[in-house]
Amino acid sequence: MFDTHKHPTPVPILRKSFPFHVPNKRCMDYMLLTNVGEPKDYDKACQTTSASKWELAMKEEMKSLISNQTWEPAKLPIRTNELHNKWVYREKDDNDGTKRYKSRLVVKGFQQKKEVDYT
Repeated sequence: MFDTHKHPTPVPILRKSFPFHVPNKRCMDYMLLTNVGEPKDYDKACQTTSASKWELAMKEEMKSLISNQTWEPAKLPIRTNELHNKWVYREKDDNDGTKRYKSRLVVKGFQQKKEVDYT
């Protein structure tokens, strides 16, 4: 019989081609400060206890976009795709210690395809 205790199967040693990345202390402090639990999307913003504040922030952003004439309604050209958008939410601390609720409407421009959506 074959005795496996005397002749164990060799285990290959794996090497990493690059060192494991450990962020420095300053970076970790910044990451901890910015992760304050802001909503990730519209549905989450509507479910928070601050939903009315987020809604007001979104209305202010839309009012600003319209007053600055940032965009205007237009017909989509044939064989082009519409771009999706997303609300981004941030809580800002004012100098007097109060919180401001800010929202931005951003377009997901990475969905565009060259020669299809633009030239």
